[in-house]
Amino acid sequence: MVVITSYLGIFGLLLLPLVGGQCGTLPAGFTPSGSDAFLPDPFTFLNGTAVKTQADWACRSQEIGALFQRFELGDLPPPPQSVTGSFSKGTLTVNVSDKGKSISFQVPITTPKTGQGPFPAIIANGGSSVPIPSTVAVLNFNNNDIAAQNDQSSRGQGKFFQLYGTNATAGAMMAWTWGIARIIDALQTTTGHNIDVTRLGVTGCSRNGKGAFIAGAFEPRIALTIVQESGSGGAGCWRISDFMLNSQDIDTQTATEIVQENVWFSTNFNPWVGKVTSLPFDHHLLAGLVAPRGLLVIDNTGIDWLGPESVWGCQTTAHKIYEALGVPNSFGITQQGNHAHCSLPSQEAPDVTAFISRFLQGQSVNTTLVETDGANNVGFNESLWCISFEFAEASGHILLACRTLTMDSIIRIGHPITFGALILFSIIEMSISAWLTAMFASKHNALNSSETTRVHFALFTSIWTIVFGALYLVAFLWKSDKLLASIASHAAFLFLTWILWLAAAASVTQLIGGALNCSTQTVFVYCAQLNALQGFAWLIFTIVTITLVFVLVRGIMSARRGDGYAGSLVDL
Repeated sequence: MVVITSYLGIFGLLLLPLVGGQCGTLPAGFTPSGSDAFLPDPFTFLNGTAVKTQADWACRSQEIGALFQRFELGDLPPPPQSVTGSFSKGTLTVNVSDKGKSISFQVPITTPKTGQGPFPAIIANGGSSVPIPSTVAVLNFNNNDIAAQNDQSSRGQGKFFQLYGTNATAGAMMAWTWGIARIIDALQTTTGHNIDVTRLGVTGCSRNGKGAFIAGAFEPRIALTIVQESGSGGAGCWRISDFMLNSQDIDTQTATEIVQENVWFSTNFNPWVGKVTSLPFDHHLLAGLVAPRGLLVIDNTGIDWLGPESVWGCQTTAHKIYEALGVPNSFGITQQGNHAHCSLPSQEAPDVTAFISRFLQGQSVNTTLVETDGANNVGFNESLWCISFEFAEASGHILLACRTLTMDSIIRIGHPITFGALILFSIIEMSISAWLTAMFASKHNALNSSETTRVHFALFTSIWTIVFGALYLVAFLWKSDKLLASIASHAAFLFLTWILWLAAAASVTQLIGGALNCSTQTVFVYCAQLNALQGFAWLIFTIVTITLVFVLVRGIMSARRGDGYAGSLVDL
């Protein structure tokens, strides 16, 4: 399998073709609608186009990054007009100017006491709780200086907001990511620090672990991201955390709670915390933004508030993205319990060392790691989330395809097939009934007026189904009418059609008394045609019945999530 060897962060490719717009550009006025309880498909663009090549994935990753920024994290500003730095007495000073405003901040650097360098380094976001080898430098980033995180009153406080204004959409974590990027800018243009800027990592624990994850996802110059016990909003998926709290009665942090606790997220996220299933992304896709670079997720199965089931399910799902990109050993997941928060168990220390050795020190070591001490995958049932990937290779490209049996994907596939079949069989039924009508009119050989009336009714029902079925099919395929795409509209049409076909099929059956034996019966002139008329009528009735039941089930699901039957069958 071809392996992607270059970093495909969201800034990896600036312009790649995408149906409906440039990479990373969301459709004008796009707002998520509908609901999907399953984890969103990494390998399908918003417009439904499948990701098929490495270039597609680079483009899709930018779209995912844009979604996170607009609906959860806030905007990451472009590089400022000026970034300069100086290094003196073990401290890097970073000076940033943009649009007439300036800030500066300092980053203490601890370099190895032996060796000549330049040394690989880890940026400790708010400090580090993992063992860092003595051969690796440490940059202690005071993230609170850039964006405060005391409580809700911290919104808009910190040097980032001095530069971009208190109304900047970025939450604290996106501001920290910006700060880390400026540290790297300064390292690249400053001498004397003895740091190898091509071998940088980032780490943090708990709230700072969330921030480290965001930084790794949005800053492609980071070679290794170590995320420790970050919980919901970090390595956990919002959907699974909600499931833990609401369906399993496990006291874990959810989106609804987290936005009330602190200012890590943008206020753009607030309208969505009660309906995270409407968002076309979740945090398994955050790991996808790090790919194919090094990523180690460390978690604690002993603390429910961290959502160990959510983290395990979210990140083992994300691991499939790394598998698809041909670099499964670049992503490690480890969970151990029975220890204090942010206190790394001794048995996990070798895992940290292995990832640092490989991604920052260039050593050939084994980084195959997907393990938990939680029973039964910490309670995570993959079938509930319907994430299944199929991979193939052709013409030197990796073909990536996600086959997710989500309700939306079933409808997108099944709707055209079902309505196409209804139209096709109705055309056949119309042809038979129209032919019989013509014969009765020209030859006057109908058994009685009842036979003529029943054939006429089958003709009318066929035309009704063809006309309105085609209208609904076109509206669905071209996403041209929200009313016709609604559950209520489909249910009304299908219910009326169900009544019509029940009446049509039953009337023909009553007329001929069941299937006719055309070799022995002498009552009806057009025996074979009447048998066919009856058979296709019942076939169409069966298809309509199944479709109606499916739409009603979809309506019940929509009503339970608060959208009601006016909600769309799928997102338009």
